[in-house]
Amino acid sequence: MAMNIEGYVATILAIEARAEAVRSGKVPETYTEKLMADQNERIKKLSSETGELVREDCRPDFDFDRFIGEMADFYYSLEVMIAARGLSFASVGLQRSRLYVELQSSEPEMIDELLANRPLRWQSLGSAAMRVVTDECRPDFDGNRFVYSAANALLMSDFMMLERDLTPEPVMDELIRRNQAT
Repeated sequence: MAMNIEGYVATILAIEARAEAVRSGKVPETYTEKLMADQNERIKKLSSETGELVREDCRPDFDFDRFIGEMADFYYSLEVMIAARGLSFASVGLQRSRLYVELQSSEPEMIDELLANRPLRWQSLGSAAMRVVTDECRPDFDGNRFVYSAANALLMSDFMMLERDLTPEPVMDELIRRNQAT
């Protein structure tokens, strides 16, 4: 299956455009715009989606379609938080790549451990997502710190997909489908 990169980029750009409109004073109308305008709701959404993703990954009756849906929800909530702060998802993706290369070169055994140990992965994802929330709430907001935390959360979700032999394509396709429905 070929990845629909144009569709995924269009989805990210649509979310970022909605955020810019809300920051510019547009009255929020859509669900995404309402999330953009309300920090409390963004925090609840990311916290909830992180928990749902972990729960889905640990279910004894694991189902790829449900997992893909939860992963798409997690990505969406993280993208909304990133865009609401006027940051780009591309900068987070670049930082995620840097974190992976750094981990690969300095602690390759940690990659093996994250792939082999689901509870460690769940704990790492939860901790990373809560760092994003903490960074979001700081009165002295630091965009670089926020990007680093968001990249770390994405990297932990990558390990969840890798362990399940899941490529990003179905998750991206689900994000595109949901964005087109709104």
